[in-house]
Amino acid sequence: MEPAPTLREQLERTLDGVYRLERELTAGGMSRVFLATELRFDRQVVLKVLAPELAAGVNVERFRREVSLAARLQQANIVPVLDTGDVGGLPYYTMPWVEGESLAARLETQGRLPVGEAVAILQDILRALQYAHAQGVVHRDIKPGNILLSGRTAVVTDFGIAKALSASRTQAPFETLTQVGTSLGTPAYMAPEQAMGDPNTDHRADLYALGVVAYELLAGERPFSGTSPQELVRAHLITAPRPIAERAPGVPDAVASLVMQLLAKEPADRPASAEACLAILADSADSRAPSTPAALAAGATSRRRWPILAVAAITVLAAASLFLVKRPRPAAPIASELLDPARVRVAMPAAGGDDATLVLNATRRLLGEVPEVTVTDSGAGTVVVFTPVPAGPDSLRIEYQVQDGATGNLVKSLRPVRVARDAEDEAWAATLDGLRSIVAMIASPVLGPVTLPLGDPPRYLAVRALLTGLQADEGTADTAAAIEAIRRLDQAVALDPAFLQARLWRAAAQTDRASLSYQLPVLLALRDTVRALDLLRDRMTPFEAALLAWLQGTAGANQVVRLEALRRLWEMSPDAFPARTLPGVLLDLNRPREALALLLAQGPVRLPDGRLVNPEQNPERWGRISDIHHYLGDADAAREAAQRARQLDPSDLTILRFSLRAAAALGDSAAIEDLLAAARSLPPDFYSFRFWGDMALETGQELTSHGHPGFGSAVVQRALRWFEDRQPDERTFYVRFRHAITLYELGEYRAALAMTDSLPESTEILAKGLRARVAAAAGDTALALRLDRDLEAMGINRLGANTLERAFLAARMGDRDRTVALLQEAFSQGQGFSIRWRLHWLTDTRPLRGYQPFDRLITPDG
Repeated sequence: MEPAPTLREQLERTLDGVYRLERELTAGGMSRVFLATELRFDRQVVLKVLAPELAAGVNVERFRREVSLAARLQQANIVPVLDTGDVGGLPYYTMPWVEGESLAARLETQGRLPVGEAVAILQDILRALQYAHAQGVVHRDIKPGNILLSGRTAVVTDFGIAKALSASRTQAPFETLTQVGTSLGTPAYMAPEQAMGDPNTDHRADLYALGVVAYELLAGERPFSGTSPQELVRAHLITAPRPIAERAPGVPDAVASLVMQLLAKEPADRPASAEACLAILADSADSRAPSTPAALAAGATSRRRWPILAVAAITVLAAASLFLVKRPRPAAPIASELLDPARVRVAMPAAGGDDATLVLNATRRLLGEVPEVTVTDSGAGTVVVFTPVPAGPDSLRIEYQVQDGATGNLVKSLRPVRVARDAEDEAWAATLDGLRSIVAMIASPVLGPVTLPLGDPPRYLAVRALLTGLQADEGTADTAAAIEAIRRLDQAVALDPAFLQARLWRAAAQTDRASLSYQLPVLLALRDTVRALDLLRDRMTPFEAALLAWLQGTAGANQVVRLEALRRLWEMSPDAFPARTLPGVLLDLNRPREALALLLAQGPVRLPDGRLVNPEQNPERWGRISDIHHYLGDADAAREAAQRARQLDPSDLTILRFSLRAAAALGDSAAIEDLLAAARSLPPDFYSFRFWGDMALETGQELTSHGHPGFGSAVVQRALRWFEDRQPDERTFYVRFRHAITLYELGEYRAALAMTDSLPESTEILAKGLRARVAAAAGDTALALRLDRDLEAMGINRLGANTLERAFLAARMGDRDRTVALLQEAFSQGQGFSIRWRLHWLTDTRPLRGYQPFDRLITPDG
């Protein structure tokens, strides 16, 4: 008789072709945990299988339904559930694999944490709880083992699992006290009402558990100890915890007070919500600054609420340099302009001599030809040291080192080179090719010493092409400039295929969300490139590895990975344009207040050519600030920022659009008429959405959304007349697409449906999505559902663009719950702020305002 298969063998047999088990991570307790590869997407996941003794009392189908509800949670500090099923009656579920360690492991090895680091972790957990509680989900098992530390971000795992176990049990939940630790929570962290099985247990049980975690973080031990679950539960019920101020005297009063409030026996005596706790931590001066310089260097403050950072000057200086996508950042403060890395001194060896003079002059001459470099005799941020050694009667062997001019520390040591004493300039140029590459990268305002590659330097011509490409694409949305940038980056890769950084920057140049969402070949090409580069990770510097992580997060629509990578890049090289996308990622994570604070705190920015620019003179920055104020509901502030933008650039349609949005939110008809008249005088761009008809359509939709439907409809009618007056050579896809939406907005569904027939197949997501909801509005449900199936069949490789169109169709068909679920899915797949803040006025989602789940979706976090 063959032995019964092991659990792993059962899993491998049942899940063959779906998951490949890599290794077992943990065993025992409530589940067996495996690292697996989900074959369809070639991604690593964690697969958790309930222990047989626990699964015996669980209704598998009910468990699956409960977990599916929790799977809808999509927030940066929540590890989402991806899938659920069962193997031989044993329920399992999967979650993304998160690199890092658990908070339990950190506490095991480190004990109590510095106050700043502990508070930052608590804030991340509170953000997760704030979001989940708003969705009606209580965790019920907050503990260090369910909190993962990915870099410097804390994320919470197993949301909804304890509830799913409790709700799906076919036996009474208090059969044994051991099951208190599985179906209802973990005794060491369990709220009194939860331990008593109170049916009215709510989100405040999570806050109590967080109080225990906070106590442990700050004091290095939990408030109660016991040798059995019964003793722990009894302590939670009747024993007053010793004040944390006695166990951890260095904890600030406000933080200590909050921890003790969280540990109140009665739920009514605890803070009312996670949001209230976040506010208390934000108002604590000590929560704004880490307790040690080391914590500050580690970036512990980067996750705190930004509006209160003005008090912490050092943090404001750090934040002031961040900016939006493709915008230059502030120059890092230096002790003196004389220590600028672009100022290079070639040091004469102490021994001197004719050979040294020959090398000195040749080196100075060739480094002086590097555009970024100023060769000087004193006051240099970069020093080149050389040692010439005779190599036969006619040649020299030269060893070069590059040092930091401020500290004298070695930056790069190069292989010795050999050159004839009578060599011409061309031979010297070939000999010093690597040195020029290193010095050019150090002197570049975009790169700098931290970006230097491992091993031998890249070819100088490749570095020149890289720097020219980065400069061409910086600080502009010009399509021609972007094309030129890509051409130069391609050239850099071709000139030196071993230059990994050129390949990374080339991939970074094509991370535009619109291209990745609507042009599948672009997204697939990026993923192929990232996969190939990942195989070379062991050859990368920390900077290059962080740049790769940012690309992986972008290609995989993983905002948590992107955010952590951006923080690493910022710490190493704020000049790198991915680091400056941090406000944009915060917006995509629905954290507009933090993004706004970064933008408002911004100082002078340095362009790739070295020029300093005052951000106060940047119209795009003020436009983005206006949009954020608009989303936050401050129409007056939105208008003020939009006016600042327009004063700086009155001849740009995109800049004028910010003012139109603000005026529409205020219902200012006179201002709208003036702005629309001004827009007619500006040149349109029919190969983007920069033309008068689109601006009028959007203004009308905004007016309707903000309570002015009559005026709004009249403005949309004027947009329709503008579209109807276009000449054939002006009727590009962009014009026809917005013409169809205008007809749709006005209820002319048959005409809109006919217009969608003319849209090219290359725009299949937008065209099919619009055609589906127009068909639904016109009564052709069969066509709408067929197109919906087409959109669904596109899978998840579109960064949520197809899912977004399906959400709009669900809204048109009146299915509010499905709309919200699909919108959440679209955001989890890669859609972001550019969609979220428009939902309040878009044709199909506008009627959902007032429906609480939808309103929560468009309510800013934090």
